[in-house]
Amino acid sequence: MKSVFRARIFLLSSLCILFLLSLMVSCAVEKAPYTSTAHTSVTGGELKKTSADNPTSNTAEATSVITIPSNTTQAGLQNEIPTEFFEDNGVVHASKIVVLSEYNDIAYDINAYISKGDSTIWFFMPCRADLSRVVYRCYSSNGVATYTQVADFTDDKTENSEKIVYQGSRYTIKAMQSNAPSLFVSLDSNYPSFEEIRADRQKNTKGYGSAALQITDEMAERYGWDWLYQSVDRDPSSPLSASLKGRGNWSWLDVDKKGYLLKFENSLNLLGMGSAKKWVLIANVPDATALRNQIAFSLSQSIGLDFTTDSRTVDLYVCGDYIGSYLLLEKVEIDEDRVDIKDLEKETENESGDYGKEVIAKLSCGALAKYYTDVTNPDDISGGYIIEMDIEGRMMEEASYVKTTRGYCFSVISPEYISREQAEYIGTLIQELEDAIFSENGISPLSGKHYTELIDAESMALKYWVDEIMRNTDAQITSVFFYKPADSQDTRLKAGPPWDYDNTFAATYDSIFARYEGYYAAMLEHDDFASLVDEIYTSRVYPAIRSMIYDGVIDEMIENTQSSMEMNNIIWRNLGSISYTSLADDVMEYFTKRSSWFYHTIK
Repeated sequence: MKSVFRARIFLLSSLCILFLLSLMVSCAVEKAPYTSTAHTSVTGGELKKTSADNPTSNTAEATSVITIPSNTTQAGLQNEIPTEFFEDNGVVHASKIVVLSEYNDIAYDINAYISKGDSTIWFFMPCRADLSRVVYRCYSSNGVATYTQVADFTDDKTENSEKIVYQGSRYTIKAMQSNAPSLFVSLDSNYPSFEEIRADRQKNTKGYGSAALQITDEMAERYGWDWLYQSVDRDPSSPLSASLKGRGNWSWLDVDKKGYLLKFENSLNLLGMGSAKKWVLIANVPDATALRNQIAFSLSQSIGLDFTTDSRTVDLYVCGDYIGSYLLLEKVEIDEDRVDIKDLEKETENESGDYGKEVIAKLSCGALAKYYTDVTNPDDISGGYIIEMDIEGRMMEEASYVKTTRGYCFSVISPEYISREQAEYIGTLIQELEDAIFSENGISPLSGKHYTELIDAESMALKYWVDEIMRNTDAQITSVFFYKPADSQDTRLKAGPPWDYDNTFAATYDSIFARYEGYYAAMLEHDDFASLVDEIYTSRVYPAIRSMIYDGVIDEMIENTQSSMEMNNIIWRNLGSISYTSLADDVMEYFTKRSSWFYHTIK
């Protein structure tokens, strides 16, 4: 009788364990943030987690030590991790396969990607994982763990395809890994899911959860970066420590691989790019090399265009699913480590969010503007502003804007909601600049000021060369940023930061393009600006390009991007049948030939 009672207790305990395991595997349930400062090492035939040599403020104390003997067998692992087998003549039937984070030195569990076309189960492994000892687990359709295995995927080894049957078909299991930083986002099931975020065409849906970013020890040592960054819940008004929402224009509506805006509750200096809360994830859909944006930003930084956007290639994982290779960028915003000017928006923010009635009306300078009736003006409304030249349809969707008498459209990005007085100030400055550069003598009839008193001509010349060398088809059309500091910093508009170069290097290398576009065309009609443009090319642009080509700058970009884009290709097929190396060589050749052509043309 006692034995029967003990058996029932054992059965009940086993069922409880299985129920808890099933809860752990759901992607919708947020996994606890990664809190170990562990590095992976193999000593004495064991895989152990050991504390980091140089823990930083972005890391936490190690909480556990996990040991798996190097000679672990399947049966031995079952003794350590209770699972229930559902085997049919030695074959495991699986409905879900997960790489376990606690045995692989990664921040979150990773779900397998099922490629039905070639009957392959892919493990897209984060950068810190050890491919020689990958621990994965299979689950049945009702979420019960059925099989756990330790596998070696080094040297293109694959798992026995006879062992796993996924939804009725036999599959080969393969693993792939890049050296790019791994960015993990986990979304809480109490808030909108990743699918709901992607389905919202208006990009208003926001998911909440936690996030972590990991890099290899080699990359940490090479660049002096922390090897682990984590979101921390510091804002009581926000539910969790990180949020994710959609971003982009055509890249959001017209393509499957979409871009996102990631926000941390705590400011993080991610990968040496400066401390901030908001970060942009660019999908790089038009650019199978993911090099064009990086080249444009590197060129811009090298020639001295202030507040140029910084970027890093990362592998993005959301709720355990590998989403693809992304470019992690600084958001264009006013901040100490971004566009470092006075923040007018902070001085006009309204806690209630009520800025009064929306008004669309003509300004005294003749430009059209959208502004609001109940925005409070500080004593100084001269800055700072961030504005974006854009197409009219997109501009009209923004909260505030200015449309000039010649039809050039500017969204006012910061402050988001402007007053009539602020609209008059920034709108008049834009209109005066436009009138001046389109006039024969370069002087605005409104104020009598020369165009060089209204815009920093050097910044415009630098930005021109970034657009021209890249053959940017959006030059002076869309994604064209300007900023205006407060008068105490500078009374002129300034060009930049540069943005959105993934659809560049178009057509032939031996032609001029941006020269004939918008404000560039008007300004280059003035001899003083044309001379400045030529001088900047020979003194800054050409030397910077030669350094990028011959000092290994672009080679380093390729080294940090290639494996990530090759892994991305398994899902998104962006490379087609062409090798990444071949496409990268094409980009390098175009960049080299185009810069050389301009050098000889100017000479």
